[in-house]
Amino acid sequence: MSDRVSGARAAELFDTSKNWGRWGAEDQRGALNLLTAERVRAAAGLVRSGRVVSCGRELAVAPAPDNPTPALHHMTAAGDVGGFGQGMEMGGSADFFGVAFHGMAQSHIDALCHVFVDGQMWNGFPASDVTSVGARRNSIAAAFDGITGRGVLLDVPRALGVEFHPAHRHRAR
Repeated sequence: MSDRVSGARAAELFDTSKNWGRWGAEDQRGALNLLTAERVRAAAGLVRSGRVVSCGRELAVAPAPDNPTPALHHMTAAGDVGGFGQGMEMGGSADFFGVAFHGMAQSHIDALCHVFVDGQMWNGFPASDVTSVGARRNSIAAAFDGITGRGVLLDVPRALGVEFHPAHRHRAR
């Protein structure tokens, strides 16, 4: 027996589980609508220790099998050449990053414009609303006010009994 799902079955599952229209025809926040002020306040009330657990990671700047397009990092101004100023009296540093987020090496939050099914994205908006200069609808801008709520952090490597997850092998020093 094959573990593959037929195209017809996948379409049926999609149609019976999508939430399109749940928050109105013009909605571009999707499930972020569930993070109401009341829920954020309740989640904040669960804090006991104040310990912060970072989900951040270093940008992978070296090519690897799981990172064929590493992040670009260039210093555009630095202390060894006087920074922003013409001399050392007023200085600073600045850098440039170029990142192809999709793949196994970088982390990001996908916007609702990221997936198309039959020429449509979230809430039935046309895929053509995503152009070469950006998304007209369903962009990550819907999360600009932040994403705060109650969540569960799973330590998968610890559960697997390994020091780090094999998908993170490009970070080996």
